[in-house]
Amino acid sequence: LEQLLTTKLYIPPQRRDLVSRPHLSDRLNEGRNRKLILVSAPAGFGKSTLVSGWLREKALDAAWLSLDQGDNDPARFWIYLIAALQTIQQEIGIEALQIASAPQLRSTEPVAISLINDISQLDQELVLVLDDYHVIHESRIQSDLSYLLEHQPPNFHLVIITRVDPPFSLARLRAHGRMVEIRAGELQFSYREAELLFNEVVRLDLNPEQVEALNQRAEGWIVSLNLAALSLKGQPASNEIITRFSGSQHYILDYLTEEILDRLAEDQRQFLLRTSILDRF
Repeated sequence: LEQLLTTKLYIPPQRRDLVSRPHLSDRLNEGRNRKLILVSAPAGFGKSTLVSGWLREKALDAAWLSLDQGDNDPARFWIYLIAALQTIQQEIGIEALQIASAPQLRSTEPVAISLINDISQLDQELVLVLDDYHVIHESRIQSDLSYLLEHQPPNFHLVIITRVDPPFSLARLRAHGRMVEIRAGELQFSYREAELLFNEVVRLDLNPEQVEALNQRAEGWIVSLNLAALSLKGQPASNEIITRFSGSQHYILDYLTEEILDRLAEDQRQFLLRTSILDRF
């Protein structure tokens, strides 16, 4: 077996500047009676922070796997997934791991079948979180995970955190009430949540008009609001500074460059560059 990077299996630590969002925790809790919890939104909407906070709040037995491009190898994907589950229960997936580690592995469906059988024998509820699932594009992994969803036991719940929807039959899961989904519209900060961030967490003492102005300019985008708070900390929050705060602010530019633009293919970056001169597109 290859050496595993164990930090991929850690649940992200709880942030100190967290704004409590009980209505979203309640939505996630509904997923404990469903097959799939899908948290799908672009970068910077607090997806991982929300899910990790919910797991700690409810003290759930949860396995976490942070995915990367290298996990598009089916054998590697399942080896890491099994390792994540074994952080909760070491007996899970012993046979499945042997199958996944076999040389010249032709099909990984037996891995899923073995895991399903192991999980079904547990007398505990088990949550598996796959973070950054948008990096997975290997069709065999998509097919196997869809199979796992279709046949998963009632004590097992899958949470997928992603920037784009996975190619599963989401419409069927939705139609049969087997999925809870949280999207960008629900993740956007309300005025009240923005006020809590600025005035109670960061202690900026903004007036209601200033909070509303910043939240409207950011369109409730959490990372933008956090970066605005970082910019305003330690200086007077004048209306002029707040009015000038926009996507050109350097913290936001750094974030957009590192988290979004640098991850795009060259042809996509060229497309954005050539269309950026338009006022409306």
